[in-house]
Amino acid sequence: MVKTSRMDRRFVAFVVLMFQCVSCAYTSSCERCYFEDKVLNDLQVIKETIEGICSSSPTSTTDSSTTSTTTSATPSCLSDWVNFNESCYFFNTVPLSFLDAERACQERNAHLVHINDASENAFVKAHARLTRYDYWWIGLTDIFQEGVWRWIDDWTPADYLDWLTGGPNSASERCGDLLYFENFDWNDATCGYSLLSICEKRL
Repeated sequence: MVKTSRMDRRFVAFVVLMFQCVSCAYTSSCERCYFEDKVLNDLQVIKETIEGICSSSPTSTTDSSTTSTTTSATPSCLSDWVNFNESCYFFNTVPLSFLDAERACQERNAHLVHINDASENAFVKAHARLTRYDYWWIGLTDIFQEGVWRWIDDWTPADYLDWLTGGPNSASERCGDLLYFENFDWNDATCGYSLLSICEKRL
């Protein structure tokens, strides 16, 4: 089970600040927006730290007679989570903004879902459809660079995409959701909307 670290909290703090700055950009009173360059530099440091953690591997111990690898029992999902491959998923039916939904996931030692491929996408869409026929946040945003959609858990660009026809289609809609009346295809939405959300915790 992955626990929320101090680095995770710093990352969310910077995301909060950037969301505030982008929101302020449409007014004349955003005195904090001049910190953008510093925030982006700090975000790069955090991104590199995340990459270092993600690239770490299980440790092995070796002596002259035996070779062993440190292992532990395979963890399982909690009763209100759903297992798929090597992750647990929580389908949160409390409507929240994108940022509040990410915070709610982090309180559960998780992040908004990071969809890696077609099989995971099919699972997420099918279970969302069974849970409630509604809009669902996923962990995708282009808040830091318009048109460059990244996953909020590790800030990597999205390689696999499943946008609905014609999407994304609005510069003011910076967060990704599943659009229930379009076969749960991906859609760009205003980040402040209160939608349901999907958390993912990697095992």
